[in-house]
Amino acid sequence: MFVFTRRRIIKPSHFTQAVDFSIESAAHVSKLIGKNITVSRLTFGQPAGVVQFTYLFDHMSELDQSQEKITSDAATAEYGVRAAELFEGAAEDNLGRLVVSTIQEPRPVMNVISAIAVPGRAADVVAFGTEMHQAVSSVTGAPAAFVVSVSGAFGGTRFAMGADSMAGLQAANEKLQGDGTVAKLMEKASDLFVPGSGQSVILRRIN
Repeated sequence: MFVFTRRRIIKPSHFTQAVDFSIESAAHVSKLIGKNITVSRLTFGQPAGVVQFTYLFDHMSELDQSQEKITSDAATAEYGVRAAELFEGAAEDNLGRLVVSTIQEPRPVMNVISAIAVPGRAADVVAFGTEMHQAVSSVTGAPAAFVVSVSGAFGGTRFAMGADSMAGLQAANEKLQGDGTVAKLMEKASDLFVPGSGQSVILRRIN
């Protein structure tokens, strides 16, 4: 299974309009391509003002077919014109492959940690991500996923953990901080990922 994400940075002067537009345009494209597109806002992390669109699909051919429908749809083209007024710069797209996941769709609150694998350690990183997923699921019971990038930064990875509320996410993180198995796994990370490439953000679903 694969996950497609698109990020846009909202112009500060158009924040409310951009959020409403994001929900509206996602609903239109969801109906057009027959996929449930979720919209999330970056609540904590950098850069500020990010809105993210996410959807899952089984085969890359599905994404190709969806893109064809989108590019040939007049209404979607009009959304593109409006987007230029509400967002800064170009959209940032990422295509990832789900290595292991218990997330059926983005939860109300998501903690996403991204990092770039050290060249030549891809197999070790996949093993680490799978083991970490098992540990996090066992300790917290929270839905989680480990993703490797198909597009974007070479060697890119993402680990996501979901919760129904910010309080639920805090409780899950507190369980992880007190667990010895997870602590030992984290010691391996320094050898597997490029120093300084790690980033953690918290996203809140808005549709």
